[in-house]
Amino acid sequence: MGKTLTFMLSLLFAALIIAPVNAQDFGRVFQEAQIENATLSPANEKGISTLRLRLTNLAIGNLIIIGVKGSSHTNSRIMAEFEPDKYVKLDSLSIEAEETLDMADAKIFVQLLDMNIPVKSGDRMELKLVLANGELPFTARIQPRP
Repeated sequence: MGKTLTFMLSLLFAALIIAPVNAQDFGRVFQEAQIENATLSPANEKGISTLRLRLTNLAIGNLIIIGVKGSSHTNSRIMAEFEPDKYVKLDSLSIEAEETLDMADAKIFVQLLDMNIPVKSGDRMELKLVLANGELPFTARIQPRP
């Protein structure tokens, strides 16, 4: 009887210690943002167009921008001016919760590379802001070159 009781207590103890583990997918976070004043310059002779916008992060966490997608170009890169006529490429751009980024004021812009659709001033273009947790569609207005 002593061995049976010890065995039963061991099983009970093991059942209490080794609790089942539940996993849930929290990877998809709803990220809400407001995009205003999205303007795009016509492509230069190298096929590069410049996008600027004003973005307000309405989410409770950071919003991480990785780039911009669209049918009009093959790639994008986030650029920042750190001195007059000196630029640095950013891998990503993080905007804190409830903060607003005005790219024109911050001297930040997104270059759309290899533009394959000719655009003219006044046109509109459908694009998607590529975020760490998804994409955010928006429309940019084509403005004349300064």
